[in-house]
Amino acid sequence: MLYRFLTAFVFVVSLYVPAFAGVIELPTNHSTISGIGLISGWKCEAYGEITAKFDEDFGADISMKVLHGSIREDTYNVCGDTHNGFGLLINYNDLGPGEHVLTMYDDDVLFDRVEFTVVTSAPEVSFLRGVTGEGKVSLSNGQDVVVRWSQAKQGFEITKFEQRVTSTCTTKTDALFGIDSYGRARWTITNPCEDKSLYIEIDYSHAPSNTYHRVCRSHLVFIQDNQQYTSVHFRWINTYDNMNVCGKLYGGGILQSIVTINPGVVLDFNAPFEVWLGVTKVATFE
Repeated sequence: MLYRFLTAFVFVVSLYVPAFAGVIELPTNHSTISGIGLISGWKCEAYGEITAKFDEDFGADISMKVLHGSIREDTYNVCGDTHNGFGLLINYNDLGPGEHVLTMYDDDVLFDRVEFTVVTSAPEVSFLRGVTGEGKVSLSNGQDVVVRWSQAKQGFEITKFEQRVTSTCTTKTDALFGIDSYGRARWTITNPCEDKSLYIEIDYSHAPSNTYHRVCRSHLVFIQDNQQYTSVHFRWINTYDNMNVCGKLYGGGILQSIVTINPGVVLDFNAPFEVWLGVTKVATFE
């Protein structure tokens, strides 16, 4: 008799426990998140409204209704059907930077809980406007991912994948002569293989003091992978006072300078590139 009772009890429990099963999949527990994204997961059966509540642990009262019933074929073995997904699109930045707690309820019955951290550009900024930027992220599988800022998503979107080429860069110097009308300016461009910097020395020491060689950042152009990079993509400063290079170098003088790529610009001095002054190609690094 006892055996039959226990068997029946186990059978009943096996029927009803999956119905209460539910999981928050996004955000993941102890993750860091920013911008516009999903609250998503699955629950076998919704007995009432599915509700997301934020920061109850901290005394907050932020509650949102979540739609339930999207197809999740991966839940069939647990739930016995597939209409178990739930999801809600929110701007996580609205919660403010710092630690938060998300609790999920079905008809006011708690079924899952996660903790996560929100990162924003500033405490008072929930929607960042008017900025642009792109960059490259290296993956452990040997690929690079090029990402670009998306205002609509309040985050970065992937624009392409690239197979990373192992750098064979070695320090190289190209010495250029006869750039000015006197034929006395000597440009020496050195690639130190530091990825984001390039050294330029302009020697005008043998020219008469009443002559000058005009140089300006706006004249300098780099070309890589058919992409042109102008003065908005880099800084060119002299090493004497860290001022932008733009002016006259008089005879008898030597200009020592450094070019550094601006953050987020994908130009890479470790890969092949060309150096141009205006419409004249003056150096090729391969």
